[in-house]
This record gives sequence, C-alpha cells and structure tokens, in this order.
Amino acid sequence: MGKHYELGDENQFVHDLYNSPELCAAPRYVEQSFGCPSEEYEKEEGTLPHDFTTGKWRVHLIYPGERYGLDGCLTYELNAYSGAPAAAHRASYPLVEFYDTSQDAARFPGGQFVSRYYMTDLLEDNSIAVSLDTMLKNGNQFSLDGGIPAWTVEGDDLAKVNDFLKKSCMEFSGSLPGDEKDEDGYSLSGEAKDATASRNGLSRNQMGIEEKAAECKEAATVLANGNAL
Repeated sequence: MGKHYELGDENQFVHDLYNSPELCAAPRYVEQSFGCPSEEYEKEEGTLPHDFTTGKWRVHLIYPGERYGLDGCLTYELNAYSGAPAAAHRASYPLVEFYDTSQDAARFPGGQFVSRYYMTDLLEDNSIAVSLDTMLKNGNQFSLDGGIPAWTVEGDDLAKVNDFLKKSCMEFSGSLPGDEKDEDGYSLSGEAKDATASRNGLSRNQMGIEEKAAECKEAATVLANGNAL
C-alpha cells in the first residue's frame, strides 16, 4: 500500500495494521483471531493529563520517566529513590508543579514557577503531609510559599486543583495514594496510623515510668526516715 517500515517501527506497523482500512479491511486480524470488538483496538491511546489552569494557577504534572527542571535538566526516575519504601511509594506517582500565570508573560510564558510537590503529599494524609481534602474540610488555605502571601491556593481554586489531581491520579494508576498496599503490605497511610499508635504508646509508657519513679521516691523517703515499708 505504499508504506515502508524500518526495524524499530514495529509499534507503528501494528498500529497501522489495526487502524488503517487500506492495510486491513474488516473483519481485521484481531477480530478474526481473538474475537475482539473493533472499538477495543481502534480507539487511539489517550495521553495522560499534564496541565490544568484555574484562576492564576497552572498545575503541571510530571510522570515517572519524564524530564523536568530548568531546561529539562532532570529526569523523574523511580530508581533514584530505591531503598526506602516511603520514598519509592512517593516516587511512583507524578510530581505536581505550580506556576503563577499572573506574572510577566514575556518573562514567564507558562507562568512563574512557584513550587513542586509529590502527588502523594497532596492527596494522602500521612506522617509527612496533610492532604488537600483535609485542608478543604477544615477551611484552610494551601500556602505554596510562606514568605509570599499571594502564592496561596484557596477556596474554589483549591477544590478544582484537588479534583484535577484525583482524576489524573486515577487515570494514571487506577487508585488514589493510600487506597492500595504494595506486595509487602506497605502503605504510608498505615505508617501514619502506626506512628500515631507508637506516639500514644510512648505517652502511656512515659506515664507508667513517672508513676514508678514516684513510688520509688516515696519508698526512699520512708526508708530514710527509718520507717518500715
């Protein structure tokens, strides 16, 4: 049909074979061999969402394997965070960047970069951060820079950002951070609960130690006065 493919073009070839009527008239190979409905493979593969704008804020997502930073000098790679389960958990979700589009468009065509976060820290209540959900429920604002009050996301803008992140996360991984555990049963939300339980346990232990210390002090006083216990 006038098409030519080189080694390395296999994906494009298969794509054309599935979707080009000139190369494969219906019923096509996949339909004949596997009984797949044509819609299943004719649908173009969707691209993951990268940008969302509300008010003056542009929210940009960086997925694992993509480049980011000044002139794309960094690559967001999971293997850079291997070792600690918490770090690996955070790095398996996208990074979230905030840009202020109200700044000089000539200097900052896509808005002025303000801050960058792990998506898990914005969507999951854990031992590291408080989620946007919790901020909204408590009527709080999200300060991107404590030294610049104008760089605060709040109200309807904050709710829209939260919705965008949740939908993007579901499209990317099929679940929200904390909804699942890895093969070792690890989750940050579980870690947060464990940390709270540990703190409560330490508090109870501290109370017990203080009570024992008071008893020992009382016994020492009695002995010093020559009284029988």
